[in-house]
Amino acid sequence: MAKRRVVRSADVDSVQVKTNVHLDHRQNLRGLARHVAAGWLGGLLVYVAYHTGDSIAVEQGSALWLSVFAFAFLGLVAISGWSPNSHVEKANVSGWQSGKQWWLFDIGVAALAAWMMMAAFASSSGNLRMATNEAWLWVAAAAIMAAARRVLADGSVRRVILVLAVVIATGLAVEAIYQDWISIPASQAEYRSDPDRVLKAAGVDAPPQSSLRMVFENRLFDGGPSATFALANSLAAVLLVGAIVSFAVLRSSWKDLTRLQLQGWSIALLGCLSGLLATRSRSALVAMILGATVVWVLFYRGSLRRRAIANALLVSGAVGVALVLALAAFGNPEWFDSAPLSLEFRLQYWRSTWQMVLDHPLFGCGPGNFQAIYDRYREASTTEQIADPHNFIFETLASGGLVGLGILTAIAASVVRSVRKRRLEGVANGLDPDVNSLTSSGYSVASPADLPSQETAMSASVWIGSAIALFGIWAWGWITRQTPDFSAAKYAIPIAVWVGWSANSSLRQVTDDTVDRIFITVLFVVLLHLSAAGGFTVPGVAMFVWVGVAALARPQQTSVMSNESSLPVTCVSLALLVALMVMSLSPVSSQHANLAIAEAAIRDRINRTASDALQAAVDADRWGFELPLYQSEFLRMELIRTNDDANYRQQWETAIGRVLDRAGENPSVYRQLGVQRLHVYQVFGRQEDLNAASELIAKAYQWAPASVWLAAQSAEIAREQGDLELALELADRASSLAQLGENLERQLWLQQIYVASPLGKSASSQAVRDQALALLDRLK
Repeated sequence: MAKRRVVRSADVDSVQVKTNVHLDHRQNLRGLARHVAAGWLGGLLVYVAYHTGDSIAVEQGSALWLSVFAFAFLGLVAISGWSPNSHVEKANVSGWQSGKQWWLFDIGVAALAAWMMMAAFASSSGNLRMATNEAWLWVAAAAIMAAARRVLADGSVRRVILVLAVVIATGLAVEAIYQDWISIPASQAEYRSDPDRVLKAAGVDAPPQSSLRMVFENRLFDGGPSATFALANSLAAVLLVGAIVSFAVLRSSWKDLTRLQLQGWSIALLGCLSGLLATRSRSALVAMILGATVVWVLFYRGSLRRRAIANALLVSGAVGVALVLALAAFGNPEWFDSAPLSLEFRLQYWRSTWQMVLDHPLFGCGPGNFQAIYDRYREASTTEQIADPHNFIFETLASGGLVGLGILTAIAASVVRSVRKRRLEGVANGLDPDVNSLTSSGYSVASPADLPSQETAMSASVWIGSAIALFGIWAWGWITRQTPDFSAAKYAIPIAVWVGWSANSSLRQVTDDTVDRIFITVLFVVLLHLSAAGGFTVPGVAMFVWVGVAALARPQQTSVMSNESSLPVTCVSLALLVALMVMSLSPVSSQHANLAIAEAAIRDRINRTASDALQAAVDADRWGFELPLYQSEFLRMELIRTNDDANYRQQWETAIGRVLDRAGENPSVYRQLGVQRLHVYQVFGRQEDLNAASELIAKAYQWAPASVWLAAQSAEIAREQGDLELALELADRASSLAQLGENLERQLWLQQIYVASPLGKSASSQAVRDQALALLDRLK
């Protein structure tokens, strides 16, 4: 018979103590992870303010590191088991938000990310590297929204994030004003004195009297400042955020703010409005006026809502008229003259995108492939080769088809229902969300004196994370010799820091309902602006949309992630990091490193080293076509330098074949390869080069039938091949296209095409071009 072990109470106490110690350590680790996650979110906002990206840069991999930080952020939040502070009253949740139902938002954003990645691989007509680079941004967006909604369940974090958004917008506004007053006039004066040197420094090949030079000049002399962004319209979206948040705080809490706080918010508002006007963004100006109207109504103190609406309409109308008159008196007349044409262009973009979706309803053209596929749907009267549809809804359609838009709609519906649910619960509890006061918000709110130390610490974590990110960006820029613009930053950063310091504590007295209304208004104005001026593929803009959505979709439960769910989410974040590193970041980083070696060797004219480094860069990434294209350019010049050496010709042919295998149906790439063939034909006069150029240019023209340049170049090649009937037909087509749309840059005398004739050594250093009008006149 087995002996029974007698369990003493001392043993039980010992086990209990060890268990409690273990739980304390785990809680301490989770608490630290929560603070790090809050700081990480603040750091992400600062990071995208400098690494803003645009559609083309994202396709080239500029957002891959943002994806790394996003997946790490998701892992941090999973480890933390994030929950709101203990002082926030637990809501009585039921229905779709109870139990596991509140995971529906996470499922939605994950489904959209997965669908976009599937679309990247399913699109057979595009380039896989560009497609996956942009698809990772959609995955990063899902990770950030899923993680941020848990972090933003803490009311103090929501408040400090709004202040941080204003700080960032103020800094960018100061930088924009500096550019508008100092940098841009200096660049314009430099261009007037030596335009060729400026074009060469900018890497733009635009000969005199060409449409490309005209486009460059229009952007230099008529475009607004862009701060750290590539385009002024993108900057305008962030300035909208700063202006709306500042105006909302002043409107809702004017009597509660101290003199210092009033100064901070007022300077932020004036700075953002001044920068917004400097960008000359028409859609942003309309969004600002409508957003100010919404703010005036939403934050009306009292029950006479009709009077508030009437006053808002009157004030917004007066402000709108005043702004229009000021712009008419002091602004550029072209800002008004080109407005109807700009709207017409956007309608053309959207019609063409819709035709694209009708042909590819399931996956669209896939992320990253819009610019390549759009040309075959572009209306003949348009000129611009756009990188996105200039509308976030059409961009979703183009990237993920009807299914992608359907998932996005479901996500939006879940956010709207979440907001509505919170407000109804507030009313059910005897609170009136329509009355803007500290005691009637639909949420429990503590006074500043009662705020727990954890809340203050959490807010501090956001600021610490932001400061670390700012220091890291400048330190890394100094190490890599690619620092941001210090001439503007020496004014922008101190002013932005002062605004943050003066305004930081003012939102502690603002109700949760007021904070939600601010987020709603921010999303309204940004998405209204993005409905005509951009899409989701500019990280510096999209981050504010993601954070706003996450704040409104935050869970209500005091415990938002259990131990059972933390582990799988942590594993998912690690799996995403590994997949990103193997699939994209490692090959792209290796490619860039070898490219830097090759470019240095080219500058030093060490051709052998340059050739080996270029080959290593090409081999590092099996999906990208840009490095093989760069390599083919290098080998073309080596072929000409060595007087048609057989070895270099074979390498050149191999490089061209590799580009064609990787690029997909991209008319721009086929055009560039056709130009290479024409240049070699000009130097050596070999018929096979002319025939190859003809095939490449013809294929590009097939995929871009609205291109005046391709039609004219095809006519010149057909003339040289002796097919005069085809040459005349193509020349008539080029002339007809040039007259459509009343666009000056489409005229044949501004189209510089390549001479399709043997010219010998005179063309060795550079391919010879001439006006399309002059060359096509020879056919008459």
